Amino acid sequence: MSNHGSKAVASTVDRMGGAPTQLRQRLTAVGEDQAAQDLDDWTDKRHAIVHRGQRPPINREPARCCVELVTRLVTAVDVVAVAAKQP
Repeated sequence: MSNHGSKAVASTVDRMGGAPTQLRQRLTAVGEDQAAQDLDDWTDKRHAIVHRGQRPPINREPARCCVELVTRLVTAVDVVAVAAKQP
């Protein structure tokens, strides 16, 4: 089982007691309207590099956007997970 991509993130949030819909709402609130698709696109690029030895073109600005997406994603997952553990 891969632990990469939007489905894996949703599954992880679910296992932590949160709801993937909460995650999507938090990401949308910070301007990540297509976070799942963007994450899956980057996951595909990672797969091409790591498993197929390919070199997809990646420039600085798109890479910066990826880092920002992952930062927002980690923050949103943390908030949802902590909220799920609150009484």
